[in-house]
Amino acid sequence: MWGTIINTATVLLGTSAGLFIGNRLNKRMQESVMTAIGLVTLYVGISNTSQTGNIIIPLLSLLAGAIIGEMLNIDAALKRLGDWLQLRFGN
Repeated sequence: MWGTIINTATVLLGTSAGLFIGNRLNKRMQESVMTAIGLVTLYVGISNTSQTGNIIIPLLSLLAGAIIGEMLNIDAALKRLGDWLQLRFGN
């Protein structure tokens, strides 16, 4: 339960920081930040895989998530939400 609360809080904090600071960073810096976040995510994923002891469970979870996400077109919905938030709170 605490993990979910902390995760939600950090996502909201990071999103807020991105909205206020993101426009001030040049394109190269934005790409570097995204690369760093991707590497940390990859590290967490690999370390969690070693904790489960079974690579099949995370693999099936990723496959199921990708299939469901594509079927529901979640990417387009998130893009629309982001565009709306940008219009509402952005410059």
